[in-house]
Amino acid sequence: MQQARTSTADVLLPWRHCLVIAGAALALAIPCHVLAGPTGAVAALAGFACCAFGGAAAGMRGAAMGGAGLVAALALALVWPGWWAYALLCAALCAAAGIEAAARGTRIAIIVMLGVTLVFASGAPTGLPALAMAGLGAATGAVVMGHLALWSVIPPQRLSRAQGLRLALFLSLGVTLSLILGLRAPQHGHWIAVLFMSRALVPFGQRRAPLMRYGTGAALGVSAALLIEAVHPPGLLRVALAIAAAVLGLRFMLHARPIGPAMTTLSVLLGTAPTMRDALFRAEAVAAALGIVVLAGLVLDRLWLEPRSGPNDVHRATNGSRSR
Repeated sequence: MQQARTSTADVLLPWRHCLVIAGAALALAIPCHVLAGPTGAVAALAGFACCAFGGAAAGMRGAAMGGAGLVAALALALVWPGWWAYALLCAALCAAAGIEAAARGTRIAIIVMLGVTLVFASGAPTGLPALAMAGLGAATGAVVMGHLALWSVIPPQRLSRAQGLRLALFLSLGVTLSLILGLRAPQHGHWIAVLFMSRALVPFGQRRAPLMRYGTGAALGVSAALLIEAVHPPGLLRVALAIAAAVLGLRFMLHARPIGPAMTTLSVLLGTAPTMRDALFRAEAVAAALGIVVLAGLVLDRLWLEPRSGPNDVHRATNGSRSR
């Protein structure tokens, strides 16, 4: 029992790190919003997240891959604007995510795809300001990760080729459903892709527990957001609660319990739903997307594509991590 408690405590991000990351993100988002509007702020935060996550997964090389990947994707959107560009970008990133997970055990392509999705959902990223803000965010993320010495803190979890293919199929399904639903309800569509990608960042475990923890956490976050909006909190209080939830989401990001996804979902809903009507609208979208994600995950776990990793996969992943 003592060993289990220690291992759980080890995955808690220190409070100092959480506050520094959240403070840096807030200090980045406010001026970017003033200079380039909501899309610029989202692009900056996406660049920050891609670089930070890449650095946490694969050191300086991963940070460069995450930041440069997002900037390159937005640069392509300048040349070829529109949702067709998004579809092609995601198709390439879905394939890259499966290959990356099998070859290196990291998930940088997924976080880049998540950033691209959020930028496209916030508005058409067809101007240079969004590209510049993404670059600024990536540079800020690299500075913060270096300051906190958080390079390569997320251990790689390599997949077999079949499992990598399953991951790519899972992401492709999410993007396809998002695009189809987006034709009828654009405000709902991107939530499908966001939740599929968020789920894909969590390794597909040998059992249903990781998937159900994620679903439980997201459902709790939606419920908490609706309860808070029911009392009509002032705008500043809502922002403060969203920031506090984001800090807690960072704190429990790698925790075994559903606190991380619950706080992250709560933060996103409070930050993007200023009224009860908006909260209900977004909660409906999240609930629908969550049901699809959980169902798709359970179905893919039952497919012939190596649903359970065996001793050879564990041995291969261990040897791969040691060789690096």
